[in-house]
Amino acid sequence: MLNNEIIQRLQENAFARSTFSQLQKDFFRVGIELALPDEILENPHEFLEYLAKEVELVMHDAPHLMSQLLYIADLPESQINQLFDEAEQPHRSLSEALLKRAAQKVLYREKYKLGSL
Repeated sequence: MLNNEIIQRLQENAFARSTFSQLQKDFFRVGIELALPDEILENPHEFLEYLAKEVELVMHDAPHLMSQLLYIADLPESQINQLFDEAEQPHRSLSEALLKRAAQKVLYREKYKLGSL
């Protein structure tokens, strides 16, 4: 599950946009274009639902791209294996992991710019 700090930060429009931009970059690197309506960025749960649908499509239509995407997103293999072993709906769990990882990248960039790292 997404941690509270990330959910709280996703309420901020600028942070949500930066996180989505990071996700777009990761998906684009494997040849998948994400297009997200602005109103979805205002609600982290809708944002996650949208992402879950996209991940499910990729898992179904192009599973070879999913492995590339997970590599680019820098998700640990052990975490991915655990998600597939334990999740009833792996596409939702993977979506959450991808969103969390993209948000972490944005947080780290912000902290680095502020000199906090």
